[in-house]
Amino acid sequence: MTTGHNNILASIPTYGVPTRSLATVLDQLLRLDAWARPGLSELEFAKLFAKCRCGLVMTRRVFKDHMCFVPTRLPTPAVIDLTSDADDTSVELGGAHPIIDLTGDSDDNSE
Repeated sequence: MTTGHNNILASIPTYGVPTRSLATVLDQLLRLDAWARPGLSELEFAKLFAKCRCGLVMTRRVFKDHMCFVPTRLPTPAVIDLTSDADDTSVELGGAHPIIDLTGDSDDNSE
């Protein structure tokens, strides 16, 4: 029966020493605070981290699913002026904000 046992072991492929795979995100993070082989190169650092426009810095792996709640451009607010006179202008507001005048007379004369 020992001959059958040898045939089974002979059928298992033999490989050389495995090559080191690329460092995982965890490996890279641990190297930032390691005593042995500490730190990352600038290229490794740039590939590992991403900075969002909201100011948060995170790994690129997490950044792919990051939901940023900072709008790209804030809308210009409207100014509702309840005290406007006919000769008022938007100069005092810098002309940057639209003015909605609720005090103007209506053209509708249905009395």
